[in-house]
Amino acid sequence: MAGDRIFWNLALTNGSVPGGARDAVADSGKDLVGRLYVHPFLAAGVEPLRKLGLGLGASTGGHNGTSDNSRLFSLQSYGGQTFFLFATGAVASGRAQRVVPHLTWGFGPVSAYADAVWARDKISGTDVTSNAWCWTTSFVLTGEDAAPLTFVIPSHPLDLPTGHFGAFEIVAAVGKVMIGSAAFPALANPAVAMKGMTAYGLGLNWYPSRGVALLVTYGHQVFTAADSAPARPNEDTLTARFQLIL
Repeated sequence: MAGDRIFWNLALTNGSVPGGARDAVADSGKDLVGRLYVHPFLAAGVEPLRKLGLGLGASTGGHNGTSDNSRLFSLQSYGGQTFFLFATGAVASGRAQRVVPHLTWGFGPVSAYADAVWARDKISGTDVTSNAWCWTTSFVLTGEDAAPLTFVIPSHPLDLPTGHFGAFEIVAAVGKVMIGSAAFPALANPAVAMKGMTAYGLGLNWYPSRGVALLVTYGHQVFTAADSAPARPNEDTLTARFQLIL
């Protein structure tokens, strides 16, 4: 809408549960999900502001779990290790709500993305809040234009005889997730379920040609325990991913 200044999304879904089986449906509840995203300075005279995007997403839905499918989220580290899950017997028992503001920006070889999440879930009759935020910045070493969360298009694709190696990009990120105190200890065991995690990440991305990427990422995760329980050890991960967009 408005000459690509305003975008909107609206959906009615079964309500996917983070960390759960994506296609498993345990109840008849639905989630109403919406998002508004705007480029308020698209026609501004100040060029660095033109690609600034501001968004707000939200969802609401009612769900009721069972002993076989609790309809509750669990959280994993970069290395795929579960660091938060609810105790056996805890189940979704009402409305789940999310509010997600987010920001995107790009100017020349620099881009940034940030978002935050405020959530409230009714679990076994108790309101449990949680929140999270993250910030990601990237810089294209070879000078091509950058855009948040997208592949870089190299000006000169890989061609060794002519001395071209594609595009290279470095990425840095930090984020944190926290579970509300109401979850502990009745709904989540502080001995095994962490109250929070702070994550730091560095990455080097290589784009030899359009739609092809090799992404190498290092992550360092620091955990926070609840109720004076011991925190799980810090976790370090190194991952590499080869990705194609056809």
